[in-house]
Formats: sequence, C-alpha cells, structure tokens
Amino acid sequence: MSDYVKNFSSDLKQTLTNKRFWQIQWLNLMYILKYIVKYRFIIIAYSLSMSYLYVEIEKASNGLFSKNQSEAIVAACVSFFILIRHLWLFISLGKLVMPNSEELDRVKRWNNVFKQALFVILVTSSKYLKIDVIFSNTSVEAIPKDMVASGASAIFTFLGMIFCIRQFWKRLDKQMVIFDYTTDEPLNTDVCSRKVCFYSDWNPFLRVIETGVTYRNNQNGDLFYVAPNKYAHNSVTQSEMNVSVSLKYSFIIGELTRLRAPMVFTERP
Repeated sequence: MSDYVKNFSSDLKQTLTNKRFWQIQWLNLMYILKYIVKYRFIIIAYSLSMSYLYVEIEKASNGLFSKNQSEAIVAACVSFFILIRHLWLFISLGKLVMPNSEELDRVKRWNNVFKQALFVILVTSSKYLKIDVIFSNTSVEAIPKDMVASGASAIFTFLGMIFCIRQFWKRLDKQMVIFDYTTDEPLNTDVCSRKVCFYSDWNPFLRVIETGVTYRNNQNGDLFYVAPNKYAHNSVTQSEMNVSVSLKYSFIIGELTRLRAPMVFTERP
C-alpha cells in the first residue's frame, strides 16, 4: 500500500510540474470559454428575435390576436426552444449507449454530451429568455446596454478563442512525425502500417485514436477517386494523412493533417 501511495504521489508530482499538463488545461479552458460565449450569443440573438416577433405579431394581427394571445405565442416559442435544448441533451445521452466499435465516434459523442449539457445550463439560467425581458425589448432604444455589450463581447471572445485554439493545433501539427512505407497496392486499399509521434515531450500526453488517408488531385484540389483493383492512369496525386488525436486529461480531440509528396501510378498490366 505504501508503494502504491509513493508511486501515485510521484506520478502526480510529475504531472503537476509538467508544462504540457497546464497547456492542456489552458486549452480546456479556451474550449469551454469558446462554447460559453457561442451559446450566450445564440441565446441573446434568440431573445431579440422573440422580441421582434412579438412586435410584428401585434402590428400584423390588426385585432386578430389580443395582447395576451400574442404574449402566449411568444412564450410558447421560448418554451419550445428550451424544451428542444433539453431534448437534444437526452438524445446525446442516449447515443452513448449505442453500440459502436469506433473509438473516435465514442469520444465525439462524449464531447457532444458535455457541449449540450453546457448549452442547457446556460439556457435555463439566462435572464434574457425570461418573458418579461423579451416583452420589454420592443424597440431598439429599449434594448439594455448590458445585453448589447454582452453580445459584442461574445463575438470578439469567440473569434479570439478560435484563433488561439487554431494556433495550438497548428503548432502541434508542425511537431508531428509520420513514419510510413510505400506499397504498390491499389490506392483504395489502406494497408500501410503507420507510426505517429511528436517532437519534444508531447508524446505522453497524446493518444492517436484514428489514422486515415485521402488522395487529392495535385492540379485542382478535388478528391481523387480510384475504382476497385485499379491504379490511377498517369495521375499526379498527393496523399493527405489525417491523424485524429486525443489529449490526456481532457475530452478534446483534434485532427492533424500532413500532405505527402506527389505520387504517379499506372494501370496494372
């Protein structure tokens, strides 16, 4: 038992003192912030659209709907939006128990559950979806300044998080090394045994969960399809390696690509 505690303490200390661990936690925070501001902007936009709908119903009804009926229509739309978000979360939870042998799909389903749960929390706790707030924003002048400021900050924060996240994956992509060997098998047959590793000390914190290859035309960038058991006739193509990796101590997955050298294939005799 004492050896287990010592090993655990040693591993914990090494992890907490490793800068890669904290880089991953910072990336986790950026992803969470990215989705928070994204969903907050969606909520603000939906709230304003409901306020606009309320105004338009009263203008176009010409006595067809009373004030209470107009409010009931808008309230029903808001309730339906909240209900759909909860329903989508339950659907995401249901997909977790569906049988699937592909690890990448399972990881994506877990990611989707966390995103939907975050969306539901923001929807249920947002003051902008309250009926009295929606009915009070009946003109541009009536829209609260904090609502405008929150929407604008959400846009800029979202764009900033996208930029920082892309920079992280771009730097990691440059550190990726793919060991491969050539083969004269048909292009549609993936028979290569590949090993993916990374420079510096990233390897203990990364796990490759799926690799694939896409053949692209070197001239116009379109996908290059090959019929079964045939080579491409005098075609200059490029193979693009797709590597899906997951980060340790995180539910984040990313797809890295590596464009290989052009290849020329001829038909089989």
